[in-house]
Amino acid sequence: MQFDNDWREVGKRTIEEGIWFVNVGADEKSSKLAIEQVYELGTGCWATVGIHPTEDKESDFMVIAELAKDDKVVAIGECGLEYFRIESEEERKKQRELFIKHVELALEVGKP
Repeated sequence: MQFDNDWREVGKRTIEEGIWFVNVGADEKSSKLAIEQVYELGTGCWATVGIHPTEDKESDFMVIAELAKDDKVVAIGECGLEYFRIESEEERKKQRELFIKHVELALEVGKP
C-alpha cells in the first residue's frame, strides 16, 4: 500500500494542520485496517468500509456488514460499478448484486 511505512506520520501531520479526513476501505482487509488506523489517530478522522467492484474475490461481505456498525465508520464504500475491464455479462451481474448489497447495508446502518 502507498503509505504502509508512514501512515501514522502523514495522518498525524494532516490532523495537526486542521485537515480532517476519511480513510477509505476497498476490501475486507483494507476496511479493517482503515478502522484500526482511525482509532489509533483519534479525533479528526473516520473510515468507510466496502468492497470495490474489482476487489471482491477475497472479501466476505458479512464482515463488511459488521464493520459498518462501528462508530468511526461514517459511510459505506468503496463500492460501485466498474465495467472498464469487464466483458462478460456474468461479471456485470455480480457487480450489480454486490452494489445492491452495499446500498441495502447503507440503508440498514443509516450511513451514506
